[in-house]
Amino acid sequence: MYFKYVYAIINYNRYFRLSTEGFFNSPVYTIPYKDISAAVSDIPSRSIPVNRENLWLHETIVEYLFNEYTILPMRFSSIWPSEEAVINMMRKYYDNFYRNLKNLNYKVEMGVKILWPVEEILSSMKIKNLKLLELESKIKNTKANNYLQEKMKDYLVNEALKERAQILTNNIQEYLTTFVESKKSHVMVTRKMMLNGVYLLNKNSVDGFKHQVQIIKKKYPYLKFLVSGPWPPYNFIKINSVSGLEV
Repeated sequence: MYFKYVYAIINYNRYFRLSTEGFFNSPVYTIPYKDISAAVSDIPSRSIPVNRENLWLHETIVEYLFNEYTILPMRFSSIWPSEEAVINMMRKYYDNFYRNLKNLNYKVEMGVKILWPVEEILSSMKIKNLKLLELESKIKNTKANNYLQEKMKDYLVNEALKERAQILTNNIQEYLTTFVESKKSHVMVTRKMMLNGVYLLNKNSVDGFKHQVQIIKKKYPYLKFLVSGPWPPYNFIKINSVSGLEV
């Protein structure tokens, strides 16, 4: 008995054997339903061991599909017992799949992480918070009060850093507006990471986006930019109830 390993749902509506192989050197092919398809390969096992080699192969197939189609990637080891089961899954979630494939057609995701020199930022801000000064003047010099004072100081410093990080993030993202259709960003994930953002854009906008990041780098030479992509738009798939889908 062979099971169906599903790599992704794609915007293709015919049976087709792709020019690549999946697990167990099995050909990757499509199982169509209406105007979408599941990209699958046949495997003799109910599960695939989680290791670097297998994870790499899964991602390689997903990337191959991404370069050819609009895709909704499935999680590693998404396995169904039969072709009928795969078709039933597509039938059940067809509206979700179709809507997402339409919204993400010809779209990619870019990732941007920004690291900043925290100590230099703090020095340049010259933080002298009035609330902190008032607290220090009122609390006596005891161990318990020193502990409370340090906790309050950390809180006030973090709040000041978050405010500064948000201002910088807003300024930087303003430069990217022309190329970005949607974004998800988290400010000051850690003290050293000022921004962790993902950006949805048209495939034709990738070069312009990267060029704009280079311009931003020159404007903010004290920030370190870590840019990744283009990737399948994992973070912009709006499906929450499909077992196996990469969301």
